[in-house]
Amino acid sequence: MTDDMIQEFVLGLYEGFGSLIRHPYLGATNEGPLGFPKGIGRGICGFGCHTMAGEYTYCIDTNRSLSLLYRFYEALISFFASNFRVTGILVERH
Repeated sequence: MTDDMIQEFVLGLYEGFGSLIRHPYLGATNEGPLGFPKGIGRGICGFGCHTMAGEYTYCIDTNRSLSLLYRFYEALISFFASNFRVTGILVERH
């Protein structure tokens, strides 16, 4: 896991929890008492979207890392398969 993956994941969680507080406050200050419930709705939607975006970024980066690791092992196995031969317990070079 790289630092960028962790940073994106934490940033998504931070923005998600921050929207739960920020949107009701902004709704109440901008639109008055009726803006507060609207802000709660926006905060809940923002919480869902931001946290899912952070988790999605984490999953995509993890998948990319696993794909690179798979390609590395695939190249390593093909290198050894083309350059070495196993006979019994001996490994001989072609």
